[in-house]
Amino acid sequence: MAAAIRAASPVDLLKNMAHRKLIVMLTCVAFLVACLLAGCDSPFHTGLQQSGTAFSAGDHVVVTTYGYFGNGDKLAFAIVQTWPIDTPPEVKLADKRVDFDSKTTPLIRQNDGIYREPDISGTVYMYFGDELRTMSVDMDEHTDTAGMMQLKDIDAVWAHFEKFKKQQK
Repeated sequence: MAAAIRAASPVDLLKNMAHRKLIVMLTCVAFLVACLLAGCDSPFHTGLQQSGTAFSAGDHVVVTTYGYFGNGDKLAFAIVQTWPIDTPPEVKLADKRVDFDSKTTPLIRQNDGIYREPDISGTVYMYFGDELRTMSVDMDEHTDTAGMMQLKDIDAVWAHFEKFKKQQK
């Protein structure tokens, strides 16, 4: 009698299309929940990496933060903060223009005072004092940012990014 009542094997269940759809849906939900529990603000930022550098450009200190995909072949965003060269370290550390304590990407204070995530389609965010300038660029994080540390002033830093400005369609 026990042999007549047989539970379906996992293989039999997977053959059923309804169960396949359910498994795919549950896998997607599990991925999203895992991402949220891990502190990801968006599962679509997967593969986004960050790097940065600091240098002096004339009478200013420049700190850059780059977001990029892959091996640096595609710049997602660049955040450029500048301060007069004699700015004390405690003032730089207390700077509120960019929130680096946010989830996975920094939050950038816009000119309207609201903090937003960076657009990850190749956007440069550069502060001149409290004024934020933005520009869409098509850059490689490795090669196209090379040479910036030799620039003579912050206007030259902005001009360097302008060489890679996306053309309006």
